[in-house]
Amino acid sequence: MKLVASLKYILKEDLPPIRIKNDNNVLSYILLKDMEREPAKYPIIVDVVEAEIDNTSITVPL
Repeated sequence: MKLVASLKYILKEDLPPIRIKNDNNVLSYILLKDMEREPAKYPIIVDVVEAEIDNTSITVPL
């Protein structure tokens, strides 16, 4: 069994949470936090779940 974490934050209460999926999303979040003067605004929500991961390797041509 492995643990899988997903990160997200809420931009506005009436919008769905924004998932942080890659480095660009992290950069966007950091820029958003830099513009905001209230440190508690836009907290990161971390969901951790157990996931059964198949050990079969997948080869993708590049």
